[in-house]
Amino acid sequence: MSRTAIVILGLLVASLVIGLLLGNWFYGLYERSIPPALKATVSMQGTRLVFWIHGLGAGVVLFAVAGIALGLGRWVRRSEEAAHTTP
Repeated sequence: MSRTAIVILGLLVASLVIGLLLGNWFYGLYERSIPPALKATVSMQGTRLVFWIHGLGAGVVLFAVAGIALGLGRWVRRSEEAAHTTP
């Protein structure tokens, strides 16, 4: 496996883990804001799943933004090297 593939795979895994952690954190905020009388076991479990799925979506967005930033960084570095090598 090439170094680039390892970096991209690591970035994807890290982004998804961060997204799941964000989803879990927002679920905790949601759970604390709902009064106990309105909590039902079924709806709270379904809500947890929805927050995790949205967290995974946020992880994908983080991965895309990081990928764009990496691509732009390479492009800028190459353009600077090209500018320095041409007279």
